[in-house]
Amino acid sequence: MLALRYSPPSSMLKHAMLGVRPYTLATRSLKSIYKYEGVKSAIDDSNRHTAALYLDNVYPVKWGRYDFIPSLFLYRNSTALLKDVNAYLPSQLPYDFHVTKVQQRVRDGGAIVNFTFKPDGERKSAESEAVDTILRDVRDRLDKKSSRAWFNFQRVRVFRVMGKPFSEDIINRYPTLKLKVDFVGPNLNEEKLFEEYRRYGTIYSITPLPVKDKNSNGSAIVQFTRLRAATSAQNCTHGHLVDSTILNVSFVKPSLPILLAAIVAFIYAIFDPVRVFFVTNKITGGFDIKKIPLIGNIGKDGITSLITDLYTSFISVSSHHKEEKHIGKERHEGRSRLDAMLNEVPDTFILLTGAKGSGKTAIILEATSKKKYKLFINTDPMNKARSFSEQLESLAKQVGYRPLLGFISTLTGAAELLIAATTGQKPDIASTPRSQIEKILECATEALRNLKEKQMEKLKYEAAKSGKRGDVEVIPPEDIPVVIISRFMDRPTPFASAIAEWAAELVENGLANVIVSTRNVSALRELQRALPQKTVNLLSINDASPEMAKSMVESQLTYSIEKTKSQRLKDIDLSSVIDKAVRILGGRLQDLQLFTQKVIGGQDPEDALEDVIQKSITEIRKHAFDNDSEGAVTEHAWTPEQFWYILTMLAESETVSYDKVRMSPLFKGDDKAIIGLEGAELISMLYNNDRPTMIRSGRPIYKSAFRRILDDVGFAGAMTIRVNNAYIKQETKKLEDAEAELSTLASLQPAFASEDTSASDDSKSQKSWWQWAFGLQWGKQPKDNSTKYLPGLPNELQSRALFLLKTIKGSQEKIEVYQAENSRISTTIEGL
Repeated sequence: MLALRYSPPSSMLKHAMLGVRPYTLATRSLKSIYKYEGVKSAIDDSNRHTAALYLDNVYPVKWGRYDFIPSLFLYRNSTALLKDVNAYLPSQLPYDFHVTKVQQRVRDGGAIVNFTFKPDGERKSAESEAVDTILRDVRDRLDKKSSRAWFNFQRVRVFRVMGKPFSEDIINRYPTLKLKVDFVGPNLNEEKLFEEYRRYGTIYSITPLPVKDKNSNGSAIVQFTRLRAATSAQNCTHGHLVDSTILNVSFVKPSLPILLAAIVAFIYAIFDPVRVFFVTNKITGGFDIKKIPLIGNIGKDGITSLITDLYTSFISVSSHHKEEKHIGKERHEGRSRLDAMLNEVPDTFILLTGAKGSGKTAIILEATSKKKYKLFINTDPMNKARSFSEQLESLAKQVGYRPLLGFISTLTGAAELLIAATTGQKPDIASTPRSQIEKILECATEALRNLKEKQMEKLKYEAAKSGKRGDVEVIPPEDIPVVIISRFMDRPTPFASAIAEWAAELVENGLANVIVSTRNVSALRELQRALPQKTVNLLSINDASPEMAKSMVESQLTYSIEKTKSQRLKDIDLSSVIDKAVRILGGRLQDLQLFTQKVIGGQDPEDALEDVIQKSITEIRKHAFDNDSEGAVTEHAWTPEQFWYILTMLAESETVSYDKVRMSPLFKGDDKAIIGLEGAELISMLYNNDRPTMIRSGRPIYKSAFRRILDDVGFAGAMTIRVNNAYIKQETKKLEDAEAELSTLASLQPAFASEDTSASDDSKSQKSWWQWAFGLQWGKQPKDNSTKYLPGLPNELQSRALFLLKTIKGSQEKIEVYQAENSRISTTIEGL
């Protein structure tokens, strides 16, 4: 055996620096990195057996084109190479071990040692036993000396080369964690691949690749958790024969989509804790400079707000005080109930409903003014947003979720398209709009969960400090976070279900009390779907009572008279004007304030009231009958005929039975149209025991508007004709169905008649099929003197024939009535 001495790492580096110029890779091909022929020893005996070992972690792995470090380990002196490799081998190895060739695999961080040996005997197992013994001795040598590479302090490992390593010098091919294993022959299953590759390191996954056609060979992707495990497996198993299959192993080149996915994952891993911090700051206000006195008002927005507040308080403090005084009693009851709900442990939603201007926001602000931890989410900016990016930005800003990094979704989308174009399969890595919304909400959930954990730890510490034992006390009511979702589904809210499900998660886990504010009572159904096992706490804020409404209008007009000294206002009979306005406008503050502003602005009270009514008529025509016009852009859940049916009844009475409307012919038991009308605020529903019972107009002024619309002869006549035509269509369908069934019965007459005449004396003792059904026998039929509506049919079918005939008659009579009314209305319209 050739005696070789070991050169220490310092001499190795010195030799490398002297033999090769730095940054050699920039000017040389990989051919110099891979010493194909390597160095051969002086022994060459053709009668000996050959094998190879792979030494891992001899050199640093080359990561990319601009990684120059491995180039420092290229040798031009073959003696130094043999010395370095021989340093890892025992001084004495069995079976007449001789090194014949060493191949540098600098790119992969290792070296292949080819050797010859003489096994004991000629049997086939002797060769394998000899190689296994040599391999074991080398491993024992490495373990005993704890051989570690100086550049990474990791152990040097040794494996048997099972196949035929492929020496290539492709410049842009570098090691990766993934190996593509192509099968030349029958496919290998996952268990067999695991058995072959587990020895090199921990396997992350084994993924069989789909076969394009029956003539193509199979393949699989084996991914390791460490790069050196992949390099060892590639060098040792390429060309390996397993059973009757040859393995062709190569590194999977990192593609742009994979790099993009890695970048996205890295960004999420880095920024998620930062986002949780900012959301927590938004909830607690711990670093909110706006809460610092004086300093918080510095800035454009602060100064503008301060000036506005001073100006408003100067010109209208007295009016505002009086208004609050009058409507405060209406809010007091709702405020008290809300306070009681917020003092309880989170268990279900708190749904606060009421018309626009009813004071919902003021009640919430008053009830939560002493709460330490609050999170406000106003869905109205999301409702008005013109694009999804604006919706996402609005939600992120309100939650405190930053940095948003909206370009991430663009990166993931591009990666998904590239992977789909490359592999033909959609990887489903791009985030959907809903998933991006859920990501922001999940960050808020994490912040609230961390906050609760800190609160519980503080309570445990205080309990231990005071010497208390047993269960930790519950969190004080003022410390329970409150999440306020305002204007929820006032308009069609994007991702309403996602927001409701997130709020349900907060309530179920006891993380926060959730208040949902809306003027659309149908939001109750969305919340019930998100939290089906709990009953929603419903808190309704009604319109002001007539007395309070009169007092409020009177106070505003009186204050304006005192301030402006207007003779015109002094000449107005306030009592009659206010009585008439409240009778028509009701207690809806929005309409009362509009009327008061018009009067104060110089308009005659009668004209002001007429303007408010006409404005309501225009709104009704636009929203209720928009889908009936040629230029309609909105598809409603109701038809114009359905709304007209409700309008005609509400014009005559304050309320209408919900069940009566739902079961009417135009609705046929379906409440989708009613829910849609409620969502559009054209009607409102009164609830009893959490179910709708009565229907009334959406606003008090709508009652007068309904009467005005009904008094429009031309429009009312046209709508009545349409409703009658809908009824005619329904009755015609019923009539046609009855005629078809009656025709079927009539077609049975010959069968029954032939059975009557062809029955022989011998067969009269037997029952026919219909006689078996009704227990009749020949010669024993009861005498029936009733009218035969279809002669030839048995008596048992005559009642059905009678019913069908009555149905035809009734439908025909209704059709004639509707047609007569349509003719009369058409004549009236033509005379206009």
